[in-house]
Amino acid sequence: MVLLEIIGGRKNYDASETEEKCHFPSYAFKMMEQGKMKDILDVKLKIAEDDERVSIAIKVALWCIQYDMHLRPSMTKVVQMLEQVSPVPSPPSSSQQMNSHFYLSSFKSTSEHSTSLGPLDLNSCADFSAVRLSGPR
Repeated sequence: MVLLEIIGGRKNYDASETEEKCHFPSYAFKMMEQGKMKDILDVKLKIAEDDERVSIAIKVALWCIQYDMHLRPSMTKVVQMLEQVSPVPSPPSSSQQMNSHFYLSSFKSTSEHSTSLGPLDLNSCADFSAVRLSGPR
């Protein structure tokens, strides 16, 4: 949540915001899904529009706040994604039904010392489950 708060320049929950924006994680997910990542950013940030590091940081932040803790990446994987050593898959949204095994496998390294992402398990038979965002704590 800290990464998302840094990117957005605001706290997780702000009662003074509109109903749509008061719960920042939900708003950030909605803006990402609509391709409006710029609306997530703190207006004080001076970032080039084509800087893909912004998109990466937002996706990583949204992975880290998944309601299901098993969907959250390890800190090692977070660092690898932020350093662009590992790819960053789009995080599952609250409105989608996702195969959680697919997303979990995308965060597992092939070995303890590996810095590369192993192949994704696209043929998993794991149960589908709803993915929800974490709420205010």
